[in-house]
Amino acid sequence: MIGVKTTCKDRWRQIVNEGPLVKRKYLLTTQQGISEPQLAEMARSNVTLVVPQGLHSYYPPSARKGILTVDRFFAQMQNALDA
Repeated sequence: MIGVKTTCKDRWRQIVNEGPLVKRKYLLTTQQGISEPQLAEMARSNVTLVVPQGLHSYYPPSARKGILTVDRFFAQMQNALDA
């Protein structure tokens, strides 16, 4: 399941409620940066952030490894379909 939100300050919780039976959720956003505590809370809720590569520099360096680029997200989904 992927949710798309322009901003995700507190709205990211909507996708948790929209897909309660889906374990892993993805959130595509163009928001320029999210705080580390929010990113940690998202991770605890099994939400993986998907952000265009050009916006990754707006996110805390310690959190960037857990954020997918759009290309990497599509590659993971293609691999899952091919498996």
